[in-house]
Amino acid sequence: MKWYYAVGTEQQGPVDKEELIRLADKGTIQPSTKVWSEGMNDWEPFSKKFPDNVSSLPGISTSAALSSSGEVPCAHCDQTFPPDEVVPIKGKNVCATCKPIVLQGIREGDEGVTNEEEIRKAHIKHEASIKSVGILYLISGCFLLLAGLFGLTEAGQLTIVEVFLTVEAIS
Repeated sequence: MKWYYAVGTEQQGPVDKEELIRLADKGTIQPSTKVWSEGMNDWEPFSKKFPDNVSSLPGISTSAALSSSGEVPCAHCDQTFPPDEVVPIKGKNVCATCKPIVLQGIREGDEGVTNEEEIRKAHIKHEASIKSVGILYLISGCFLLLAGLFGLTEAGQLTIVEVFLTVEAIS
């Protein structure tokens, strides 16, 4: 029997059952990947047609891949959804709520689907580095201001009292 499977919106195949299972073992086919064969009325998730092979998929537990209602988990939030309410992104199923977060992560160079804690840590690290650069600019500006003011006093253009009066007037 020849099988077809969907990757995104594209139909792949035909392949025989052994090849289909090999693709699942390799990770090309996920539990929620739609499969179809002659005689079927509609496309169905791989996990529904081949439940015995789902538990052997890399990184997939049987309970996570199959729920009693045939729903699939979002790779980002781990909540389960009907297969038609998730989209494959980078080979992982993502729900509509998590899709913007995952796509933003990919735009920022994150190739994997990460959880919220990892995103939060990365954001805090980025924010801290921006603050550090701001503090360095502030210190540099103060140093240049003082160097400029004291440079004018050494050249005899201003006295120290005039410098302090100028600084006091500015603040």
